[in-house]
Amino acid sequence: MDLNKISRKLSKILRHDPYPFTISDDGWISTQAIINYYNITLDDLIYIVETNDKKRFSLNDDNTLICANQGHSNGIAENKVFTQITDVETEFVLYHGTDDVIAELIKNDVMKTGKRQHVHWTPNIDLAKKRANQRSEWNKTKPVLITLKIKTYLNNKGKIFISDNNVYLTPEIKTLFLNFINL
Repeated sequence: MDLNKISRKLSKILRHDPYPFTISDDGWISTQAIINYYNITLDDLIYIVETNDKKRFSLNDDNTLICANQGHSNGIAENKVFTQITDVETEFVLYHGTDDVIAELIKNDVMKTGKRQHVHWTPNIDLAKKRANQRSEWNKTKPVLITLKIKTYLNNKGKIFISDNNVYLTPEIKTLFLNFINL
């Protein structure tokens, strides 16, 4: 089987629907089970993990377990998978790229997690702009950046986690903590 197809299937299995595998409450699945099921080698699995452009997967130290770094909708225990950020010394901004239609929905309600457990944020403005432009091209809309000042949010009892691949994660957020920038 094509390793790209396996990578996409792993994304679904580890983030959304582990069937036919057993997944721990902190999101890990046996690499041997994956290897046996897809008839691949450990080297193939390591290659999938190391070459994934979004760094979606991690292996444990002895390569016996694999997990998704973020994007879960399957109810994994966030405190066991992610590092919670409780304080920062200086204010800094996180970015989320979207389109003007979604931005208007958020302005009129809250920023929701959608089908996932968390809203995804990045400290990299260029990455967020790329995502906003992609989304607006798909939907024939205009790109928008949403910003979140992390220190202000945390000082107001906000909850933020960071994944192993440097994606910041929050629950739904009230619009009073957000700013919207039309690109």
